[in-house]
Amino acid sequence: MDEDDYEVISRILASKHRKNILLELSESARTPTELADQFDEHQPTISRALSELKEMQLVKSTSQKQARLYWVVDEKQEIVEYIKNREE
Repeated sequence: MDEDDYEVISRILASKHRKNILLELSESARTPTELADQFDEHQPTISRALSELKEMQLVKSTSQKQARLYWVVDEKQEIVEYIKNREE
């Protein structure tokens, strides 16, 4: 990992929403509604965190019927693994 990756990691860890969502998306793709239900959070909170993760180029999305589906970018799995290991 390079210096930029560690900056991204610190931004992720600064928000429990970003961290939890990223870890969940590393398991499987989800819609914002699924994430909101799972974490018992309001949709705007989830959408904001997803937008920030997308801005950091950690997740991608696509339209699927009437919802957006989000997943972790394969090239960023090293960052996810680092965070998972840190949580153990």
